[in-house]
Amino acid sequence: MLTQVTLEKMHEMRMSAMADAFQQQLESTQWSDLTFEERVGMLIDTEWTTREQRKLDRRIKAAKLRYPASLEDVDFRTPRGLDKGVRHHTG
Repeated sequence: MLTQVTLEKMHEMRMSAMADAFQQQLESTQWSDLTFEERVGMLIDTEWTTREQRKLDRRIKAAKLRYPASLEDVDFRTPRGLDKGVRHHTG
């Protein structure tokens, strides 16, 4: 019963990723070899990573990029004919 109350509180505090990770830990024996500190750390990491990803997703959406791209999409092998000695000044 205490576990359900804890899960409900996590959801109320908008810690859904942590609640899901906690539920997974409860349902699997693979976590039993970890220390309390390791398990709590993993719960915190899961929540933090999820929140950071949501922030990034919001920023990308707010940027309204015409063509979504990433560094992996850039072809650095193709010569562009750029002069590295020329600097662009704004102002």
